[in-house]
Amino acid sequence: MMSSMLRNPLRYQDFYVGLVMIAIAAAGLLDIAYGNWRTGQTMGPQAFPQVAYIAIMMAGVMVSANTCIGKYDARQEEIVSVLVTAVVMVSGGVLLFLLAGRLGFTVTLALALVVGSSLLTRAPLRHWKTAILLPFVAAVIMYVLFVQLIRIPLPGGLLF
Repeated sequence: MMSSMLRNPLRYQDFYVGLVMIAIAAAGLLDIAYGNWRTGQTMGPQAFPQVAYIAIMMAGVMVSANTCIGKYDARQEEIVSVLVTAVVMVSGGVLLFLLAGRLGFTVTLALALVVGSSLLTRAPLRHWKTAILLPFVAAVIMYVLFVQLIRIPLPGGLLF
């Protein structure tokens, strides 16, 4: 199997996606373990990212394992479309990170959800309740959930 993976790597994209997920989660867990996350609280700001990284790592193991036992995407994609998708996703994540520090988490989340839902909806202005109003409601709910209920500090910005 390993030699066929090296000869035709695009056939086993899921395996490599799983490995990338494992690597990202491992880097995040190492950052939490050795970074400046400790605040003296019993459940500090590192608790939620730690659970998320563990979930990402488990998902990566499952994706890679399914590929090894023969369950993978049957259709192959062109390398250009795979690379374009990867670049768009990574640059979008970096942009969200930069905007969260400047505008605040809640505003950035609302804008990201509005843009995402508008791109995925055929006529966003005709479906304004789900494409525009719902993302703002979801962002406020996330703010209340994290800041008010769980007391996890979120990046503040110009607004909140």
